[in-house]
Amino acid sequence: MILSSQSRNKFTMWVAAYRKNGAWLHQHQKRKERYQDAGELLTGPHLTVYSFDLAAKKLWSSGLLRQKNRWQGAGEGIRMLVAYLSSPPLQESLVTIYETALTPTSQGGYKVAGVGPNLVSEILTLHHPQRFGIYNKRSCVAIYDLCSKDFRTGSTNGGHYEEFVQILNELKSVGALEDLMEVDTVLNLAYTDSFKD
Repeated sequence: MILSSQSRNKFTMWVAAYRKNGAWLHQHQKRKERYQDAGELLTGPHLTVYSFDLAAKKLWSSGLLRQKNRWQGAGEGIRMLVAYLSSPPLQESLVTIYETALTPTSQGGYKVAGVGPNLVSEILTLHHPQRFGIYNKRSCVAIYDLCSKDFRTGSTNGGHYEEFVQILNELKSVGALEDLMEVDTVLNLAYTDSFKD
């Protein structure tokens, strides 16, 4: 157990509040639909930079709207990265998978310029929502509010990501949630209601 009883109780209250008012179900359903659409784009037989861009916007729209043509000329790298993230070797640890996705190809990884920790974690969660969680500003701020654990968004350190996912798994259990995407939905809604910039 990583979280204190106070943190666990606070998260239980967040889950209860969102279930009660329906925002939780609506937000999560919308997100599942976007993820399904993104999954179809990413697993299609002819993944292109354009289809990757469309899928990425469904997964992570706020950051991508500011950055045009970010993956020009990266078609083969994108295909290799998505193939790795959609079917990572089962024997590899969460730390290794995360860091390999963010390591430059010249060093044996699958890094594509413009694809950072947030999008990598979104793609991993899309394909494996029981094993991987979404690592972004909103979830990091909500977790900080919940248990004062400071995760830096943008970190390529697999150990930090692994600890982050351990907390998400504990929250999943505490809230009796379906998967780690659902945990992220609750964290996003808590962030939106409590911590908006």
